[in-house]
Amino acid sequence: MRILVMEDDAVTLCLLSGLLGSMGHDVATATNGLDGMASLRRVPAEVVITDIIMPEQDGLATITQVRREYPDVKVIAISGGAE
Repeated sequence: MRILVMEDDAVTLCLLSGLLGSMGHDVATATNGLDGMASLRRVPAEVVITDIIMPEQDGLATITQVRREYPDVKVIAISGGAE
């Protein structure tokens, strides 16, 4: 399964992508919503895991965009804190 992980915290991004990769998933990563959407357009994913608070484009805007462009993609939202 192809999974796109969008997370601006390097440690969390590494942890998630490493864990999912070790489980046999094809994992793509991005550090913000704009880069994540560009990645999704290049190579679609079946699941998107996105942080809510990110620079450039936050997770809520990204989720709205994913839903509009890829309605069948499953989305998991995560957050480590508040702005």
